[in-house]
Amino acid sequence: MLPSSPTPQNMHNSFRNNAPRKFCTTQLGQVQVTGFKIWRYFQRKEVDASSFRLRDPELTVVQDMRSIDTTPGGGFYESVSRSIRQFHIGEIELANTSFTFTQIREDSSRKITKLNNLDVVLRNLAIDSISQNDLTRVLYAQDFTVSLKKWEYRTPDSLYWLRLNDISYNAVAKQVTVAQFELDPRYTKAQFDKRVGTQKDRFQLVFNNITAEGVFLNHILQQQAIIRKASIDGGALHVYRNRGCPCPRATATASFPTSCS
Repeated sequence: MLPSSPTPQNMHNSFRNNAPRKFCTTQLGQVQVTGFKIWRYFQRKEVDASSFRLRDPELTVVQDMRSIDTTPGGGFYESVSRSIRQFHIGEIELANTSFTFTQIREDSSRKITKLNNLDVVLRNLAIDSISQNDLTRVLYAQDFTVSLKKWEYRTPDSLYWLRLNDISYNAVAKQVTVAQFELDPRYTKAQFDKRVGTQKDRFQLVFNNITAEGVFLNHILQQQAIIRKASIDGGALHVYRNRGCPCPRATATASFPTSCS
């Protein structure tokens, strides 16, 4: 948890055959602790507190698929049980969190997920011999929610903004709710025609009150959109195409959703 700790890349170069696959570094901003019973740690090796509130933390996780994990078996509890026999916190709140997840694949390519301004809440966090085998928990918490006011992404063709507003994810329920999803053109109709140069559909799309179920945390970190089912409470779609522009060059298959005729 120290910023001065060895970087994952250096550790990997030195211990390629026995490095753990995941590294985590954290930088903490303002920390507020309430209800911390410090005497329990010295008497029983137990950590017990009502709440931890952290503001502006920075969390970095690196998963290196090239490493062969030969660390001793067992869960996280086994690795800390000599120092802490029991760990319980009623609520942990991380406000305005910056999160970076990097997956290094076996061919050394990298997939990076970065999110800022996250609010994270974990409730009833317990680390002990019982909770480590409790499949109803996520990261040892009975309730784990992540919320984000706004997220936007420019599509690879640079033609659209993809925007999501009021996002909430419950990792225990595996449910995502989004107040509004927008696919918004970056250019006016005239600018769009000039930039594309040929006939091409210009989309403007809005979905309201989206609920997605069966969404796993690992899939989100790997930028995979795998959903068991979803519901949408209304929306709007506008499609524009200038038939006065030249047709694009013919391809083996028609372009979605329409092609020149």
